[in-house]
Amino acid sequence: MALARFGERQKKAKNPESGKFEPVVDTDGQPVLERCDSPYFQGQALQDLWTAYLREKMGLEWVERGKKKVGRDPDRLEPEEYKLAEDQKKVALALERVDMEREFLAAFKAGEFTLKPAKKPESLNGAFREKPALTPERKERLQLCSKAVCPEVRMTLNEVLADKLAQEEKRAELTQREERLKAQEAIIEAAKAEAKAEVMAGLKDDFDTLKSAWATNEATYNVDTEGYWQWWYQAERGTPRHARVNACVESVGGLVGWMARRFEEVMNEVVRYLTPSAQTEFKNEWIDALDRGDAPEWSAPGDGPSGINGGSGQNSPSLGM
Repeated sequence: MALARFGERQKKAKNPESGKFEPVVDTDGQPVLERCDSPYFQGQALQDLWTAYLREKMGLEWVERGKKKVGRDPDRLEPEEYKLAEDQKKVALALERVDMEREFLAAFKAGEFTLKPAKKPESLNGAFREKPALTPERKERLQLCSKAVCPEVRMTLNEVLADKLAQEEKRAELTQREERLKAQEAIIEAAKAEAKAEVMAGLKDDFDTLKSAWATNEATYNVDTEGYWQWWYQAERGTPRHARVNACVESVGGLVGWMARRFEEVMNEVVRYLTPSAQTEFKNEWIDALDRGDAPEWSAPGDGPSGINGGSGQNSPSLGM
């Protein structure tokens, strides 16, 4: 069957000098023919006939004929050679995976895509950047590279991303808390300022009330029988006016009393140098000013209160009016 199928062909022999198989010719230069019925051709004939039988007789149209060998190398490898070839394939595949993994991490560092913590630690949850947009070819390449990332690197990326997200959430929470504290502090400071303003307004009102009471001799600040300075009121005890003046004494009595004492000391020194007639005229003019309400206002020691009518308590350095 091999001879009927392939006939004859020119014989080839290995050239000792070149080490290659070359066509053989006779002494006349004519090709030397050989029958194509060797085991090699018998194998080819068997493959052809067997494939034809399976497809035509058995109806197995999916059967394919084996590919013809290119050379005359052995059909099988020795176990050592096979193992070496397989190891080389594994090394090449591992190196290719490493290169793809590096390319994936470099693209992530360059911002070509972003990653979010995935539900499964061995998965990758990414999204390509929008501007500038990546080409479809680049996206396809990065998707392919993502499959080459080893599980350890995937888990490390997710752990880092989860930790980063937790830190960002904590910073946001701290920022919100700080803003709330600032808002509360602003409210407290405003309340303090308002309370302080109310206190100052109350003190000013107390100061003006006691000053007016002292200036009109409704309340006097003189030395008592034991030699202590005290306030004395014209208002009867238990009356609203007495309670009001007493409250003013409690809050600003010390300040107004000191100013009253200082004023009387200064004025007594001034009056001491006046002649008796001048003292009388001064007193009369002062009393008339009080009656008319023309006496000037005062706000500091030495300015002179309006309506002053110095008290005449015991041992008092008063003007005796």
